[in-house]
This record gives sequence, C-alpha cells and structure tokens, in this order.
Amino acid sequence: MFGGIDSTGEGTNFIWAFSLGPLVPAITAVVNGASFVGGGVVPGEIATAFGTNLTSSTGINLTSSLPLPTTFLTDSLIVNNQPVALFAVDNVNGQQQYNFQVPWEVASGPNVTIAASNDDTSSASITVPVLTAQPGIFNYSTGGNIFGAILHANFQLANTTDPAKPGETVLIYCTGLGAVSSPPADGEPGKGQPTIATPTVTIGGTKAIVSFSGLAPGFVGLYQINAEVPGTLKAGNQAVIVEVSGTFSNSVLLPIA
Repeated sequence: MFGGIDSTGEGTNFIWAFSLGPLVPAITAVVNGASFVGGGVVPGEIATAFGTNLTSSTGINLTSSLPLPTTFLTDSLIVNNQPVALFAVDNVNGQQQYNFQVPWEVASGPNVTIAASNDDTSSASITVPVLTAQPGIFNYSTGGNIFGAILHANFQLANTTDPAKPGETVLIYCTGLGAVSSPPADGEPGKGQPTIATPTVTIGGTKAIVSFSGLAPGFVGLYQINAEVPGTLKAGNQAVIVEVSGTFSNSVLLPIA
C-alpha cells in the first residue's frame, strides 16, 4: 500500500489497482432557457445550467409528467439547498445540462446558490443574482435566420410559408418575464396568471399593442404575450423584441405577409 494505492504482483511484474471515487459534478454557467443569456435568474423562469459530470446518462432525457420531478435519472439541481423542478437532463456530444424551473420563492433575493447532484455526489455551489426580469423569446434556426416561436391565434406557427399579417394578433412564447399574480406551485403548470409588469413589444421597430401577458396555460415556466402586428409593416422578416422593466430580450424574426 503506497499513499492509498494498492499494488500486487510477483517478482518485478506489478499490477497497480487504482481506487477512484465518483466524478464530482461542477456547474459552469446558468442562463435563460430561451435566449441563453446569463447574468442571473428570474423567479419562475425556465433556465439552463451547464456543467461537467452532471449526469451519468447520455442523450436528451425529458421528464414526462406534471408536476415536474425534482430528481430525474438520479440527478438533481439544488437551489438554496432545495431540489428544483426539472424539465430535462441532457448529455450530448460532451455537453451536459439541466433544464429547470427557477423557484418562485427566490424572489426574496438578492442572490441564490446553485449546486448539482449526480448519483448523490454534489458539486460546489455557485452564487448568481436574482433578477426582476430577463425576457427571452424561444426560437429556432432555419436558412441561416433565427425565427421566434410565434404562433397565429389558431396556434399554428407563423413561418415563411404561413406568415403573420398586419393587424392580426400573434402569440409570442418566452420566459423570464418576472412576477405574476398568484403564481402556481413550483413545477406546476400555469393557468394564464397575468404578469405584474406589462411588457413592451416591438415588431419591425414599431410598438405593438399587447392585449395579454402571462403564464401560458398548461405549461411550466412558459409565458405567452398576445401582441397585434402593426398595420404599417411591410412584407418580409421583421425583428421582434420584448422589453420588461428596462431589460430587453433577444431579437428574433417574424415573417410578415
């Protein structure tokens, strides 16, 4: 026995047996789950934690029931010493992440501690600020452009083959809009609770009329903004930006007929 390492063998032929402990997880970044912008977390939002040794599983692993579980595939994320609701635990091409809901309770701030647990092995915690709002619009890429997850009133995607029209109301899906009235329990779906702060939406640089802003019914941490496409917009891909409490979202495109 040398320094905790066992050696066995006969003559000059030695076999060294190393006893290695479990790999220790580490969190490297926490970002908005729609925009991937860092800098803090917002109560109730969908967020993503990146790191190493977060999970022993591989692939994209989505939770499938509501309320969302706080432990999934033996993995959990700990915020202020409490496990939080998980959407997914992913390990793809060496990139590991947890998608989770930030607890509503962190609104008391000003900071939160976040740690990961993989097979009962815990990471060191990191500290991040609690933000009032950090709007992020969900999006997808095609043809080299980034389009928003923006639907027609019939819940069909507004895309280049079915563009929005001036004067119609579209549904913008996002997260990080901040406090709502009577928030649901952590991990429970929203029921259309309105946001305390009404966001400002611009489409093609023109302010849009917002008729609703709140939690998307049936979803956890997902917000919906109903906004009217300005009647003066020209056809083409127009930029959509959401602003809440002086904080601006990522810019995404909306095809206009």
